[in-house]
Amino acid sequence: LALLPLKVTAFLIASVTFTLALLLRPVFGLFALALVIPFSAVLRLPLGPTSIGATDLLVGATGFAWFLQFASRNPRYTIRKSPLLWLILPFLVVLLYSTLAAQSLEHAIPELIKWSEVALVYFLGVQLLDERHRLPFVLFLLLAAAGEATIGIRQFVFRIGPEAFELGRFLRAYGTFGQPNPFAGYLGLALPMGLALSLWASHTAWVRRKQAGQAVRSGFLALLILGFTAVITAGIVASWTRGAWLGVTASVVAVLGLYSLSGHIIILL
Repeated sequence: LALLPLKVTAFLIASVTFTLALLLRPVFGLFALALVIPFSAVLRLPLGPTSIGATDLLVGATGFAWFLQFASRNPRYTIRKSPLLWLILPFLVVLLYSTLAAQSLEHAIPELIKWSEVALVYFLGVQLLDERHRLPFVLFLLLAAAGEATIGIRQFVFRIGPEAFELGRFLRAYGTFGQPNPFAGYLGLALPMGLALSLWASHTAWVRRKQAGQAVRSGFLALLILGFTAVITAGIVASWTRGAWLGVTASVVAVLGLYSLSGHIIILL
């Protein structure tokens, strides 16, 4: 290690450390996956007719780590019911059958792998995530979305990207997705979570404002979530995707409506 470049050494040490942590606590793989997903398009290597990326490796490694814990008869790792899995499996069977007759395996295989990983991630989420993991996991999701939005905002302000995305003095944000629409779609999925958590965290901070031991912690958490949500919102605006704006508007109305009793009644009517 002493003879290797510093960056290579640091990478190897980090990789070994993470691998050991993953083997001991497979749930760490899901947290890492939450951070890597938006950047998976730029972290891929060609492999025959398809390619492999950090997301594929993480999903496989997390599944393998869970299997090792389960096979060792660790009482903490039992198989929990996964009801939605029975809705995903028939779709995978149909997808596999259609892949056999596909004209282009180069395009068919990645789709089959992607949806297989969706099923596996859902299964692992049910098995590994419990109540104590919910808030940290959602915070990781918001952190990744805020990071992706920051990249898009930089592209929007400094006009970094193809001429086709130019918008007067600015440029439509596309992040690491290569296109504004999927970029805005990804952020649009994260925004309702951020808004709901912002409402909850703000209310909690207000209730605990006079509790010396909890006020600072609750206030910091509320500011952190509000900051993530604001950056994600700015990223969606910078994408200049009207379809995403409509979807976000609907989700915001739903979250705000369900948050209040009167709004809840109006939506039910």
